[in-house]
Amino acid sequence: MDTVDRPNISKYFSILGAGAIIFLIIGIVLALIGLIISSDSKIGIGVAVLGGVIALLCILVIRSHSSGMPTDHDINNVIGNDLIQYRQKALDLLGLIDDQVVGETVYLWGPLYEDFKSIKANVSRIEGRFKKGGDGCYRFSRYRVMVLIPTEQHLGVFSCVHNLISNIYGDSATGEYFYKDVVSIRTEQNETLKLTFTDGHEFSISLPGDETSKEIYKSTNIPFISFDDAAQSIRKMIQMHKQL
Repeated sequence: MDTVDRPNISKYFSILGAGAIIFLIIGIVLALIGLIISSDSKIGIGVAVLGGVIALLCILVIRSHSSGMPTDHDINNVIGNDLIQYRQKALDLLGLIDDQVVGETVYLWGPLYEDFKSIKANVSRIEGRFKKGGDGCYRFSRYRVMVLIPTEQHLGVFSCVHNLISNIYGDSATGEYFYKDVVSIRTEQNETLKLTFTDGHEFSISLPGDETSKEIYKSTNIPFISFDDAAQSIRKMIQMHKQL
């Protein structure tokens, strides 16, 4: 599908289907047991009817859940179309125009650190869901975006969290700093990149640490930048402008 109805994105990350399947099996088992003992007891008929009703309701729930569910490819398109907008939003919020941009804008995006860690714990939360697609790639219901925009005198920074299900962003922050105000660029456990400035403000973002997860980034229409390349690119940008 070329477009995805926003409510259907929630279905993609929902675990309702798995629960319905379990109850479907229970319903079928109850129906079979009821049929076996129905010749000897009215209770058996009641059990069979109850099991049949449970199974029927579960089938309806599963069909409703599957109807309109996006594919992995559909979700890739949604991620790309949603997140590509934030370069322009960063320019607008920072009060900049393209003519003021010097060099390449650094565009980083990745799952929230706590959501990324949920994979290892195999716990998908309501506010931060994930799903392993048929291609083996993990997709998340929310992503943090960080945009670094270099100008002649300042480094503009924009950060936010985008929610795929609601198509809104929150936890946003902007800043415009002299290049000499960058205190440190550090990495933690090869998963998190952090920028710290003289006013104590810190911008951080998590990037996927394995090749399987990286494939999701390469399949969108947003240029992918690896963790190491991101850190090197930012350091090079700051060093170049500090010398001006």
